Amino acid sequence: MERWATPHFAAQAEYWRHLGTAADVLERDGVWAVRTGISSNTENGVVSTGAVAEAVAAEFLAWLSDVPASWLCAEGNDETPSVLVSAGCRPENDAWEMSADVDHIDVDAPDGITIVSVSSEAELDAWLDVAGPCGWLDTPGDRDARRQLHVGLGFATPLCLYVGLRDDVPVAMASAFYGQEIVYLTDLAVLGHERGRGPQGEEGQAHTRRTGRGPRIASRTALRP
Repeated sequence: MERWATPHFAAQAEYWRHLGTAADVLERDGVWAVRTGISSNTENGVVSTGAVAEAVAAEFLAWLSDVPASWLCAEGNDETPSVLVSAGCRPENDAWEMSADVDHIDVDAPDGITIVSVSSEAELDAWLDVAGPCGWLDTPGDRDARRQLHVGLGFATPLCLYVGLRDDVPVAMASAFYGQEIVYLTDLAVLGHERGRGPQGEEGQAHTRRTGRGPRIASRTALRP
């Protein structure tokens, strides 16, 4: 049984395992990893539940050497972090987590904005058309990598993508992973000219609560650091 220090870690591990249904996976000696090819350490990562031998750590780090990645260590083993630091990994000590009770988020939809749940490749392209200018695509191959991943996942819950449209033009995007305990907001971006007049963070959160695309009503929502 995996035990995590925070709900965010639990949601991130659950999110990675879902991505692994449409991406490359490596599993060995109680260590599991996913590699999507996206240039983001929140879309590639490792989950370990016990002690990790130096040789195993080296194998997984080499496997992920061409992409940014994170390593989550479950509670109950204090040796693995030192093994990873010795192998050249850097501990993340500066991240902030934000969360709120879902029932406390109640915001009206912004005027003139239609929020669409992405269920087709055309809607995915609209989502990516916002992601690019907002800095979500770090390398020339990121658009294709993200597109391939989401097409492979089939636009199905528990991961839902949303695009905000003004006059049928995409101006905002978001995504949420409906985990066992929380709704995990994995992406949220608004084009520059729309900021202050269109969908902002709370509107995006409110929509993830109201939409019928989620498999359950979670009690809490969290924004990924």
